[in-house]
Amino acid sequence: MSQPSKEHRKQALHLVRAAQKTLLYRAHLIPEADQEEIVRLAEQADPVANGKETEEPGAILTKLDALLNRHGGSYQRHPGWAESVETVAVAIILAIGIRTFFLQPFSIPTNSMYPTYHGMTYELNSLKEPRSVTEDAWRFVTQLKSTYEIVAPAGGKVRIPLSPSGGDLFAFKKIGSSLPVQLPMMTGRRSYPIQCGVGPGEQMVELPLNVPEDFSSVGEIILKTWFPDAAPLLRYNQGQKLGDWFTACKQNGTIRFEDNQMWLYLNHTFQPGEKVVSFDILTGDKLFVDRFSYHFTAPTPGDSFVFRTRQVPGLSASPESYYIKRLAGGPGDSLEIRGHQLFRNGALATGGIGFDNNNAKVGEYEGYVCDFPNQVYLGNTVRPEPGTTPAPETFRSDPHLLPHGHYFAMGDNSDQSSDSRFWGDVPGNAVVGKALFIHYPFTSRWGRAK
Repeated sequence: MSQPSKEHRKQALHLVRAAQKTLLYRAHLIPEADQEEIVRLAEQADPVANGKETEEPGAILTKLDALLNRHGGSYQRHPGWAESVETVAVAIILAIGIRTFFLQPFSIPTNSMYPTYHGMTYELNSLKEPRSVTEDAWRFVTQLKSTYEIVAPAGGKVRIPLSPSGGDLFAFKKIGSSLPVQLPMMTGRRSYPIQCGVGPGEQMVELPLNVPEDFSSVGEIILKTWFPDAAPLLRYNQGQKLGDWFTACKQNGTIRFEDNQMWLYLNHTFQPGEKVVSFDILTGDKLFVDRFSYHFTAPTPGDSFVFRTRQVPGLSASPESYYIKRLAGGPGDSLEIRGHQLFRNGALATGGIGFDNNNAKVGEYEGYVCDFPNQVYLGNTVRPEPGTTPAPETFRSDPHLLPHGHYFAMGDNSDQSSDSRFWGDVPGNAVVGKALFIHYPFTSRWGRAK
């Protein structure tokens, strides 16, 4: 009796598996006597594969190997790569099938459904004290954070160009992905040209701040860092106060027109190596979408549902994408907004956390908005007297009746959401499925989708 070597155990394991496959697929081609011999030798090789003491393990394996070479075909002659290719092919087929018919991964880039779901969010870092390496590593693992910093290479003043359009506080340009090969699913970047050393006698250096294309909070970050009292004025209903702040900044020289451009000067003179801005971008929620249920049940108001934009008439000119919104109503439903509340068929909308919390203005849920000037559906019908500003609680929209086979999509973060109020109903053939489970990041939101 001898203890089989590691090589013998490995060879025996392969030969036993090959014998099973050979008998399963090629028995009709093998004489009965040889079938019985394969079974006998495989039974003797099995203890070798399990590392048990056996008489002449090498001789047993040699006989079985020779017999399988005579009858085993591809199952014996190409053991390693054949099984690996087969395993990989089956795994790919299963993955495609699951993604197509059952579960589809989805990543949320924007905050139109905040705070129910998070798109990319940010956290400001101290300009003076660095975080510990341990804390940085933990935040990377649990929230896939990326740190963005601008450091002044030389002393002097810093200025940032203001946007001429008003869609964003600061001017930026879009650039493609940094990878050498550009593919349609790759997102680009927003590049903000921050300039340092722009005072008299200073050497100007441009420091581009490049962030993901879907990240639109740079203006808020700059104001919170250097003009914290002005940051709340970026809310949608603070236009008059924001205009007053701009006027005051022009008068005190914080905002200047130079080089055919309006610039915001930061109220600080920087030293070399001093941080201008530092923040972390945290990944948006990653979830699984249930593509199966809607084949048997109709979408229900309150569902967080995912749909393709190409089939939505108001979005058909945009590149193909997927949106996630709250399903506010379905075929035959009538929707309207009164004050900050959403009504379905004359009653306060219920059936989802977004409805309940927005209608009651709970926490960070700030209610529904119907007074954007370009709001096509559920737009405000209040006509104020000249020179007066109506109270938000008096706002009211015309009812919107949903036709057969169509759904109305609304974001829980109503004042920051592009949704059916602007581009219309979602046809049934655009619906992909409903949110099922948030699998990353590892925060309090991890778990069943709401």
